[in-house]
Amino acid sequence: MLDYAISSYNRIEIFDGGCKLKHHRNGCLASAVIGLHQGSKVMAMGDIDISARELLQDKEEFAKVFNLAFYNGLQVIKPEELKDADGACFLAGESIGKDSKGIIRFRDLARSIEVKEDTHARYVLLGIENQSYIDYGMPLRLLHYDVIIYMSQMRSMGEEHRKVGDWNSIISDFSPSDRLMPVLTLVVYYGDKPWDGPTELSEMFYDIPQPLAGGIVPYLPTYMIKVVSAECADTELDLLGKKLRAVMYYARSGGNYERLEKILTEHPDLTKVPKPAARLISKLMNVNPEIDEEKETVDMENLFEQLKDIGYKKGIEAGRAEGIEAGRAEGIEAGRAEGIATGRAEGIEAGRAEIIRNMFQEGMKLSTISKVTRIPLANLEQIVSMQGK
Repeated sequence: MLDYAISSYNRIEIFDGGCKLKHHRNGCLASAVIGLHQGSKVMAMGDIDISARELLQDKEEFAKVFNLAFYNGLQVIKPEELKDADGACFLAGESIGKDSKGIIRFRDLARSIEVKEDTHARYVLLGIENQSYIDYGMPLRLLHYDVIIYMSQMRSMGEEHRKVGDWNSIISDFSPSDRLMPVLTLVVYYGDKPWDGPTELSEMFYDIPQPLAGGIVPYLPTYMIKVVSAECADTELDLLGKKLRAVMYYARSGGNYERLEKILTEHPDLTKVPKPAARLISKLMNVNPEIDEEKETVDMENLFEQLKDIGYKKGIEAGRAEGIEAGRAEGIEAGRAEGIATGRAEGIEAGRAEIIRNMFQEGMKLSTISKVTRIPLANLEQIVSMQGK
């Protein structure tokens, strides 16, 4: 029989502050206090982060997205067996440089799962990173988060050893019997463009030429990440919780009302969505559906009309810009043609004037030149007088 316990935390960044990281050590809950300089500054989370966190705080939503990502939708992690724990789990970064100060981060959302067999307990920390854009450094970023937690666990173990004197912590904080709580992070991506960022750390390395590669590549870290996104098949999205499922289908439209109309035709149940989903959808699409706080669901017809209006205005703007560009191109072409014609005419006229001046220099009278060229005498006199000017 496996028992599960869940503790959750949310994302924030604190500079020059202090924090406490709670984690499990060999089946016991231990805490590592990480002190930084006094005086903290909290950076506000983005609206999308806040709305996504609110949605995924729902244990059913959290369980289902993890079950889809890692168990093909099988209900291995059951929401009713997940329990919130008190406290928060911070990620404390190291100071970089002499005058720089430490940075503490929160993941977007995480839960530590306790698995008990007989008298032994094992723990895994499951984290979620919400993304509205493609982060091409995501594997390294998540690895950084994980290493912070692993190092904090090890430092906490060293403190425990020093308290009880059961291990020479001068040699190492980590004793032969110590074990780390594993950390696994899932990326939930809300963009409409396919995720083309790396899903393994090794994809971020440049190619190592042979024969050097043969010996060292097998020892380089891979660190794989999993991404759940709107590009998942319908059969996969339908395994998500009702709230996240709705968000993913709307995200798939990319705010295009024609694509959304097609999606709603295929999935008419999405015309009404739960409030947390509506809030996140509104932030992703930058629209304002009418939300009645007295009701559990939101009618998205108003949102659809807003998208249609936005699309109409964008179409007018795009048409205007295209018309201006086309007019500019046409004007340039007309000007070019006129310039060529004018230049050609001026060139012909200049050549004719040069011939007349040469005839006059050879002793031909202007009256004779006038008869030959049929150019009035007054004009010839003007052409000859311009010689040398």
